[in-house]
Amino acid sequence: MNLLFVLTLTLSSATYVSGYCFVSASDTAHGGKCALQNGTLIDVGTEVTYADKCERCICIVSHQSGSVLSCCGYGIHAGVFAPIPGCKITTEEDGCTMRLVREDDETKDC
Repeated sequence: MNLLFVLTLTLSSATYVSGYCFVSASDTAHGGKCALQNGTLIDVGTEVTYADKCERCICIVSHQSGSVLSCCGYGIHAGVFAPIPGCKITTEEDGCTMRLVREDDETKDC
């Protein structure tokens, strides 16, 4: 229970890291597929991960206007985070996975 309280408090505090999601404009020109940023077309239901940006996109059907690409940040870009006093946020080697570590010793988790 205490861990849940600390996580809730941590995730709802001041803004040190902010997250995002966005949806592309609807697209009927590609026959039910979605166009990625590089122009590649993917099928509805296909998920693509951009590890360099900590971003995950999925092609979904919009019942009103064709297919849309829905993208959200994950890991360090998943939401708004702030460390508890005496701790700081770092990332793992992948650059996306967050770690909450002690300010005075980054080898120790908070």
